[in-house]
Amino acid sequence: MKRKHLGILLFLLFLCGAVRLFNFVGIGTNDDVCYIESAQVLASGRSPYTSQIGFRSGMVAPLALLYKVFGLNETAFAAYPLGCSLVTCTFIYLTAIRLWGTPAGVFACLLWIAYPLQIVFDTQLSPSNQQATCVAAALFFYSFSTKLSSPSKSNVPVFLALGGVFLGFAWLANEIFVTFVLVVLPFLVLVRPKIRHLLWITAGFAVVFLLELLIIKFTTGSWFSRFTCILNTEQVISSNKDPSYLPRTLFKVFNAKPLYEEGHFGIIWYLFIIATIATLFLKDKLVLALALGCWVWLAYIQWGIQSPEGTPIARYIRYISMIVPLQCLVFGAVLGWLVTFSSKLKPVVIFLFILLIGNLFWLGSKAVKMVKLPTEDFREIAQLLLQLDLKSDDIVYTDFLSGDFIEIYAKGRLTIKKANIIGPNIFTEMPEPQKGILIQDGSRAAIELTWFRETMPQWYLSPPEHWELLTTVTGKNIDVYKAFDPKIYKILPQNLKGDKN
Repeated sequence: MKRKHLGILLFLLFLCGAVRLFNFVGIGTNDDVCYIESAQVLASGRSPYTSQIGFRSGMVAPLALLYKVFGLNETAFAAYPLGCSLVTCTFIYLTAIRLWGTPAGVFACLLWIAYPLQIVFDTQLSPSNQQATCVAAALFFYSFSTKLSSPSKSNVPVFLALGGVFLGFAWLANEIFVTFVLVVLPFLVLVRPKIRHLLWITAGFAVVFLLELLIIKFTTGSWFSRFTCILNTEQVISSNKDPSYLPRTLFKVFNAKPLYEEGHFGIIWYLFIIATIATLFLKDKLVLALALGCWVWLAYIQWGIQSPEGTPIARYIRYISMIVPLQCLVFGAVLGWLVTFSSKLKPVVIFLFILLIGNLFWLGSKAVKMVKLPTEDFREIAQLLLQLDLKSDDIVYTDFLSGDFIEIYAKGRLTIKKANIIGPNIFTEMPEPQKGILIQDGSRAAIELTWFRETMPQWYLSPPEHWELLTTVTGKNIDVYKAFDPKIYKILPQNLKGDKN
């Protein structure tokens, strides 16, 4: 890499890290807690292969290592997706400058940095972030190796296989990555890569895939444990299959509702339609293939099925992260072509792009504020409990969702007793405690889910009068959160009042 390119890349990485840290989210309300729990299991030397999430080694194994080193630390866990975002930015830049020049690399990276979806999720534990890294890496190694000149051509199989290894790691992060084969179809038709190149990529992927099978076979006794777990889980969970979800999410510009993942993107997907049309004039089949691949994948997520019975595929906004690097590269290639096509057009393109980047950054920052709302109470409760300086035998009683988050935010320094979601009646049968702390109505689930409230004991729903109300966490004047404020009680024996000091 030339010194000029290195300097530009370092600046872009600094900017990427600054934007992500400024909009730090931390542990989110998707599957973040479940990944951490599986990582704790693995770090303790036990098998995490008891749930669909436990099989996602691409997420669980790195988090287990971070847990071993830093303990139950939210910042350390968030360093994993943040680091992946920086690596993705690097691969985007290296790929773009090699294929289309420096302007394309800068445009593509700035779009990645300001992309609202990535601002929201690049400090959360979403496996699609890691899959984005793998996609960007695989494309880089393909484009790098296929353009090598003699005598470096002898290294082509190594780089191609390495790209396949990255694709294999994406599968380890989340099984939804199997849908990425749809992105590849236009590439196979338009670019027509050499068969031997595809075989080397496949070999790299196969190494990772077979290694995972061997580990699973050794651990569980069955080659197909992960597939069985996936099928069983998909039959019982309620995934988002709303057919109007993606159109609302991608193409909603006015009256955005970030709390419901609507309006994250602004006009970017409208512009991507224009960019896709523009690729027809670039005379570069790779750019056109990348653009069409994004649309083919998006079409499947909208109308595809995930079972022989015709069940619609699950739809979540975070899945889109895996194709964002390709989208950024398409924009980079088109904009890079425009600024070199006409000197008069160059300042106009740059000015409009700066306006777009500013708007996207504003949208991302606004969405982050909404995303953090559901966890604000948990953070405040954890801080209040730590200020009480509780002893190890002072148990904190709460619902399972509140307990999961409070435990992480308190860095494991509290003794928490929470409802068991697998066997909720266990909590119902729990006798009334004589000491400790009660967190009542700490989570949205404890308010909204009738079946869950029915599993809670009466002393949780209506604390005895002699228990001391220490504080009420007031706060969010939005959505369902208007309806409840978590309360913290000091549990006292019958007919005994606590010292308020």
